[in-house]
Amino acid sequence: MKRTSTILIFIALLTLVSFKSSWVKNIEILTEKIKKESILVDQFEDIKNKDRYMKMELLKSGKYKLLKTEFFNRTTMQTKTEFYLRDSVFLEYKCSGLESRFETKSNSFYSIVFEVFYYFKNNQHGIVKEREIRIGSFKESNKARIKLKDKEFKTREMTEEDIIKLQGEYNSLSLLLK
Repeated sequence: MKRTSTILIFIALLTLVSFKSSWVKNIEILTEKIKKESILVDQFEDIKNKDRYMKMELLKSGKYKLLKTEFFNRTTMQTKTEFYLRDSVFLEYKCSGLESRFETKSNSFYSIVFEVFYYFKNNQHGIVKEREIRIGSFKESNKARIKLKDKEFKTREMTEEDIIKLQGEYNSLSLLLK
């Protein structure tokens, strides 16, 4: 009896994992299609100098939108983001790059190379896949980016705070295009 229930739980978990994988895979396929078929409808650039700039592009394909951003500050941040939406509903959010952070415990700065992917099942549920490598300085970033590709993603359920944060970020960025 105990063995049977253990087997049933195991089968249920496998089914859940494969179900999650299938809807995530479908989103990845759809967002790749959106990326290929979208046309540029608006853009924004704020270039202070060669050491600091922000670029944005809004692309559309039918009822789909793709908002791409690139932030660059030679000493603190180099990130790229992509927001994929159907009408006004998030499908996927991708963010990758390099950031400097401050650790209060040791009272020192460090940098990370990272990738974060948010997959939305609907407006209130989804999963987050993330990975990062801590580095000493931006000079080490090229080697770290290569190592990052071999690192396993940490996967977790999306929280309400995640959704609120992304919605706020998207709304702030999209205001620059109006």
